[in-house]
Amino acid sequence: MFGLVKRVLAEYPAECQPVEIQALGHAGGFSGAYIWRCQTPLGPLCLRRWPAGTTLARVGEIHALMRYVAQRGFALGPVPFATCRGECAVEWEGNLWDLTTWLPGQPIERLPVSLDRVAAAMSALAELHLAAASFSLWPAHRARAPVIRNRLTMLAACAPRKLQEWRRSATQHPWHELAPRARELLDLAPPRLAVAARELGKLSDAVLPIQACLRDVWRANVLWQGERLSGIVDWAAACCDSPAADIARLLGSLTSAEQQAWHTGLAAYQEVRPLDEGTLSLAAALDDANVVLAPLNWLRMLLEEGRQDAERRSVLARLDEYLARLRRSPAPADRAAVGPLW
Repeated sequence: MFGLVKRVLAEYPAECQPVEIQALGHAGGFSGAYIWRCQTPLGPLCLRRWPAGTTLARVGEIHALMRYVAQRGFALGPVPFATCRGECAVEWEGNLWDLTTWLPGQPIERLPVSLDRVAAAMSALAELHLAAASFSLWPAHRARAPVIRNRLTMLAACAPRKLQEWRRSATQHPWHELAPRARELLDLAPPRLAVAARELGKLSDAVLPIQACLRDVWRANVLWQGERLSGIVDWAAACCDSPAADIARLLGSLTSAEQQAWHTGLAAYQEVRPLDEGTLSLAAALDDANVVLAPLNWLRMLLEEGRQDAERRSVLARLDEYLARLRRSPAPADRAAVGPLW
């Protein structure tokens, strides 16, 4: 595999050629991407092999966003390199490969997260959204939020019959630890699914601010050196959507909807970039939906797709975290009442 990595990197300028290569596999993710850390004369760089089916145009759009926000002063994102031919990626053996700067630091693996870190992470997200708001490839506008349609589709797919199929399949899965977790998740899920569908349904016709967002940013993508936030990685899902999608995903992963931490995070975000009431309401509704849809989606990938490309321990740990939230009462409704700071 290292020979293949060197062959791909040979398409980049001399200063990008590696003197040391470290394979990181999927880096804990479920996207199908592979990551290598390459030590070069420029310092450490990140080589990514994109999942099959990713297009050159898609990678080009994400690279354009990375460069744009960097030019606008956002210094916490990866910056891409062009190949010697001026292309955004190398196509080799049916996959696209790209090269970006390596961002230093380590993610927070376990809760709880200090309020200072919650505030720092949400301030950084607001700075990113502020920098990306004028990105011309995905112009900011007002519309129905795509994330609502996406979540309502996911909710509809979790019909009682499907949950019963997963309950039976989980007992046959080779991960023996999965079955008891799946059983509890499937016991807890139905009332949460109903509430999520109701609350998102109320917002389905709302016309909200839409702009370039990351769409899959959570605490594992936020890197720290000590108490200093040092980077935000994995921009592969970036697209045009409501900022509430990013707020719910990141803040939910940092706080587990604990009320004080949730309010601290929203206040820190709004010190940088104020939010309208519709976006605030959507963030709370999305977090309530994510807490049940995320673990169910993992069950689907494990049981229906037969995915074996995720690190077992990290998947089970994330399931345990979601189960802990689902065992508690639903988050207070007044999370959506942290008013806009105009």
